Amino acid sequence: MDPIAHITLDSLKLELRSYYAALAVVVDDCFEAGAGDRMLGVDSQSSGFRFERLDIDRSRLGALLPTWYRYAYEGVLSAGYSPQQFFRADGAFERLGDLLTVFGKDNVYLTDAHESCGVDNPPAGHLADLAARLGARASLDTGCDMTLQEIALLADMNERSVRNATTIEGTARLEVRADGRVVHAEALGWLAGRRGFKPTDQRVMTPDLLPSDLLDVEIPIFVTTRLRRVYDERAQSSVGGEGWLASASLDAGIPIARIQELCELPLKIHPRECAALARAMCIDPHWFTLQVMSALYPEPIDMLLNPRHWRNVARTTEEEMEPGSLDAVTITLTPAMLKHGYVDIPMSAKKLFPNCEFGSREREGQGGQVEFLFGMQRVMTDIRQKSQQTLSPRKRFTAWLNTELGAKPGDRIRIDRIGDSQFRMSHQSV
Repeated sequence: MDPIAHITLDSLKLELRSYYAALAVVVDDCFEAGAGDRMLGVDSQSSGFRFERLDIDRSRLGALLPTWYRYAYEGVLSAGYSPQQFFRADGAFERLGDLLTVFGKDNVYLTDAHESCGVDNPPAGHLADLAARLGARASLDTGCDMTLQEIALLADMNERSVRNATTIEGTARLEVRADGRVVHAEALGWLAGRRGFKPTDQRVMTPDLLPSDLLDVEIPIFVTTRLRRVYDERAQSSVGGEGWLASASLDAGIPIARIQELCELPLKIHPRECAALARAMCIDPHWFTLQVMSALYPEPIDMLLNPRHWRNVARTTEEEMEPGSLDAVTITLTPAMLKHGYVDIPMSAKKLFPNCEFGSREREGQGGQVEFLFGMQRVMTDIRQKSQQTLSPRKRFTAWLNTELGAKPGDRIRIDRIGDSQFRMSHQSV
């Protein structure tokens, strides 16, 4: 299985695309040509590979990947979700397991799907790792006894090291039962002493109080919860249970079908709809518009809200270029960088990447791959041009910066070029 540093939300989406594409190949072969495209809702007549035309975000599993990724790898459970949901029969998590069971790693249809869809070296095993970590964390958060494998995943350790902890003496010993499982309280206490363990941060949402902020995956749930709260009495008295939708549609001036779309993942709210939707929810339109805009365009919005800070960052970073050299640059970390996990590089350091083909902000605008080494990890990514002033690796370093380093605003990250397309990042605390 690939190292954890190489598993990203994008790599999970890419692998899920390959599974759906493989399903389409099966349908084409076993039913009739073109049936696979119709099943996936893509236009058989349009140009480009099926893989590229598939809207992964509209799929049941694809829409949940951001929520699952955050819970599995960052320990953050978005508001509106619960650990118990992972054990519901016929739920989305069970369906993910079903999909992984249908197509084994070396399944011939996966190979055919990659060849027919123009995919080179797609991720393998990333979804299986996600499923294992989701199951382990949900078991811990629902009070279940744990296996050594689950504990190893949560501690970010190999299973052998965890097994060794069952034989040592002292307070670091992990007590295991005869059946090989660890009592929940024992597992929780042992994990609390492990550096790689992230306790779950379960965000809470109530219909009567506005949270300080909303994550992108929380906004549709917030809209649903708030609208149901505002129109609760009408919904209860309505035949068919659609009273709250009809009332919200009338007050917001938005069609019922569109209201239903706005209450579903992925986030589909357009900025121009925010004021009317906020009016229906009886909340401050400025606050709600800011939540939606921040979810859709996190860094540009932060630049607009903190222009002086970003000007100072650009000026400071340019001044900290290594004198007389284009082999290194030092970046001062900002709150926005730490929050979103990006490392922003001033355009004045462009020559640090002499052999790099830069990408664009758009997901489809991938540039040439370069290698970044940080801590004990390494990852391949492209360098995207975010603006006329800023470059940034597309890869996010959220876990490394915030969990492993415990970095804070004002700390510095030095980037050294150690090869034609290889760079090392090191942390300099203030």
